[in-house]
Amino acid sequence: MRIARVIAIAAVVLMVLGLFLGTGCGSEGPQGIQGPAGSFGWGTPMSYGPYSFSIGTGSGSRSIPSLKPGDRVTFTFTGAGADVYYWVHDPYGNAILIGNSPYAMDAAKTSYGQGAFIAATAGTYRLAFSSIGILTSSVITVSYTVYPGP
Repeated sequence: MRIARVIAIAAVVLMVLGLFLGTGCGSEGPQGIQGPAGSFGWGTPMSYGPYSFSIGTGSGSRSIPSLKPGDRVTFTFTGAGADVYYWVHDPYGNAILIGNSPYAMDAAKTSYGQGAFIAATAGTYRLAFSSIGILTSSVITVSYTVYPGP
């Protein structure tokens, strides 16, 4: 179980690095300098949060509105109280990133996490959370950065 968690965290870190190293932007992401028209330049990254919200002993989500195809999003979260499962939904409700979702085999609960994804379609994406607690509520704090697509 512990090995699976380490492998999952390593996979997320490699995925995040691969997203940005593959674009020639460096591990810190796009530099915020827009290239000439028709180039592969990126717009200025915008950071949001931290946002805190209670999901009690149930579930809840944080919306990331107005994404466009090619936008890249990185996020981090912490949970206070009971541990949580987390995943990301696209505008159609499909789970596009399963961090440790209860729908995944051998999912482990966690009190913090991070991830990254690229918007395939325009719309509002959701970072979804589900509390493990039966008697203990969960409060989630989320921050995210949107790197505009080319």
